[in-house]
Amino acid sequence: MAKRKKQPNKQIPLPTSQDSGALAVLRRLGGFAFVFVGWQLIPQSYTWGVIIVYFGFAFLLAECIWDRVIYSRPYQLQLAAIAAVFFFATLFTVTVVTVWLPLDIFVTGSNAQYPLGIVVGDIEWNPKFYPVTIDILNNSNYNYYDLDLVAMTDKPIAKITQISGSCHLSFENANPLLNPSLGFSHQGQLTALPIVEIASDDGYRIHCDRMLSHSRLEVVIAVASVNENKPKSLMQDIFTWSNGHKYWYTFKTNPDLVTGEVYSERSAAMFVQIDGTYKALNRTRTKSEHIPIKDTIDEMMQNIQKLQQR
Repeated sequence: MAKRKKQPNKQIPLPTSQDSGALAVLRRLGGFAFVFVGWQLIPQSYTWGVIIVYFGFAFLLAECIWDRVIYSRPYQLQLAAIAAVFFFATLFTVTVVTVWLPLDIFVTGSNAQYPLGIVVGDIEWNPKFYPVTIDILNNSNYNYYDLDLVAMTDKPIAKITQISGSCHLSFENANPLLNPSLGFSHQGQLTALPIVEIASDDGYRIHCDRMLSHSRLEVVIAVASVNENKPKSLMQDIFTWSNGHKYWYTFKTNPDLVTGEVYSERSAAMFVQIDGTYKALNRTRTKSEHIPIKDTIDEMMQNIQKLQQR
């Protein structure tokens, strides 16, 4: 019986590469280069930076599958290289792209009256002001940067101040106007008369350069309605400026500023609208929330009364 000839083992053809040594090295470093460049670009352009990083991971994965040097080694090495690419791509996704970094905001109001002459923050309180407290919380493990919010209520805002927080806040009108410094005296001659803003319904911009992790910022808004009744004299006049929103001004020498007569009777605000942005992990994030104002003291007193009635 004739013996069957032993067939030689067929070799799986290796991928061929016509790259020179230098070009092969550059190609193998290409994926790392894209990841590095994309990471550096994220602070300037988050979307494009993330796209380039993922392109770099895809480039590395292709190298692990088809590169001649890796392909010719034991398959365990190739699997380990592929697993490493997937691991770091997943790590980037979980720690940068999909990480949840919220900005929590709570708003409260109070019908309780402050004692006469009290100073809240840097506001000399007027009994005709209604206080609205805004608590801004960063409960994450990361610092937030360039916090830039606009707070607007359904009533005009007379004053705004910071009560607490590690970040020093700056405030300005959402669309600031230049306060006029010239007015007409009662003789009809143009005279330099300082003019001050009483209130505006345009909202206020709140800015913080860096908000630390696990920190809280507390802001108090003095809400007030303007008394637009006919003044007793020209120097007590209240006039408005409008650019789609309304600003109320009066002369700095108006005696009604001291007595508070420039404001009408106290009335509560119903909601606060917050809009703005902040940066966390090199990504600009947006915040937009319509928040009803809750009177926590009033709710607490009602709960106490209910308990007493049981």
